[in-house]
Amino acid sequence: MIGWAPVALAKVHTPIIRFTCESRPVFRTPPVRLATAGNVPPDSRRRLSMKKNITSPVVGAGLLALFVTTVASANVCVFTPLDPVNGGVGTRVSSISDRGSAVAGTNLASGLLPIPNGEPFYWKEHHGLSLLGLLPGAVSGTGDLVSGDGAVVVGRDYFPNGRAYTSRAFRWTKAEGLTAVPLLPGGNNNNVAGISYDGAVMVGSSEASAGFQAFRWTAATGPVGLGFLPGKTYSVGQGISDDGTVLVGQSGLAGPGIEGFRWTEQGGMTGIGFLPGKTEDDDLSVSGDGNVIIGTTYGSDGLNGEAFRWTQATGIVGLGFLPGENHSQATLVSADGSVIAGNAQVTPVFPAGRQAFRWTQSGGMVGLGFLPGGGNYSIALGMSADGKKIAGASDAPNTQLEAYLWTETEGMRSVRDILVNDYDVDLTGWSLLTALISADGKTLTGWGINPAGQEEAWVADLSHKPKHQKNAKSTPVAPPKVVTTVKTKNATR
Repeated sequence: MIGWAPVALAKVHTPIIRFTCESRPVFRTPPVRLATAGNVPPDSRRRLSMKKNITSPVVGAGLLALFVTTVASANVCVFTPLDPVNGGVGTRVSSISDRGSAVAGTNLASGLLPIPNGEPFYWKEHHGLSLLGLLPGAVSGTGDLVSGDGAVVVGRDYFPNGRAYTSRAFRWTKAEGLTAVPLLPGGNNNNVAGISYDGAVMVGSSEASAGFQAFRWTAATGPVGLGFLPGKTYSVGQGISDDGTVLVGQSGLAGPGIEGFRWTEQGGMTGIGFLPGKTEDDDLSVSGDGNVIIGTTYGSDGLNGEAFRWTQATGIVGLGFLPGENHSQATLVSADGSVIAGNAQVTPVFPAGRQAFRWTQSGGMVGLGFLPGGGNYSIALGMSADGKKIAGASDAPNTQLEAYLWTETEGMRSVRDILVNDYDVDLTGWSLLTALISADGKTLTGWGINPAGQEEAWVADLSHKPKHQKNAKSTPVAPPKVVTTVKTKNATR
């Protein structure tokens, strides 16, 4: 399943919400407090605020409709900043729905904590940004994933525990509000790592009296532990198919022998094995149809890993490396498993020295290169369901990261370049640092630095025909020729 995964925003026939671009007229009113159904007590500090970009109520409805329709017909709003609310100092997005109608993220708070400091938010087209609140007793939280249909958000809240913090997973829907995901018996921490398309099934991990254990959650069953592979003492849930019937993760024990697994209700948990000479499978994901598993496998020394692809027919197969290199990670997979994206080592310098790649059966592993003026770092953060578009971040001339969009026809392009030159969006003062893409490939989201110097999330609707079509295919910067050296596991992952 594409996690970020890895998109159509408001249409012209509902133009009021479209007036959120900095380059367009913006009408703002103070955030409206909403009372919604749910079982979270008032002391949970549940704060739902929606920013409605509308004119004053004294404006006649007929005059407003005439004005808005006229302006919207001439200007389509493409770029929408997600302004912080309720005293927040910034926003950061983490996930986008399959059609780009919803995103999840965090409204950042001021002050330093040894945990992410903020409150989860949910943004939906036509409705704006809503804070989801916190579970009772929590001091901070993050919005981590939104379901493919855009109706469910999951994340985690943090609770003080002496000098440390514990984390609890939550699930949010409009009807039910914010609810805690129960722990497995004997546990004190849990998290959710994947969610089905409709949000009805989740995979995650929880502390338990029997050991840290992967679980599958549904509303009917709650979290159910998946157990361990034979001879192992813990398991971690990492990915889920679109329909929730296939789960993937890893199961291991202290020391070598951490093996990837595939779980189904009929077959239970089965190991996928290792590449020759390797003893650890990590960072597993599964295609939307549940047929292909990807990840990275390492040796017992934890050094340079290799991306892999697994099917029932082929077993585990290594994807290799970029020319002259010795480390690759598979992080994204298309809906049918035919396209894989990830990152490869291109220099012995970390964290710099990475290059995003795209793999197909016919073409093998191909580096995506870097934005012009870069040449030392690019990373894939999201991919469309058909594998034809990849979004991420690349180094830029000023050494700051810059969001990019890669397509089969144009190669790697700066998102800023696309918005400014193709769509006439005014991005004066903005730096766009990272990008994710919706499954249908029509909407980008990410975060950057706004003109006020704050971190701020944004959404860009590219479903409309650009005003200025770029004809020439851009040429990514070729990676430098370097000598590869052996590095520790932490330095290559």
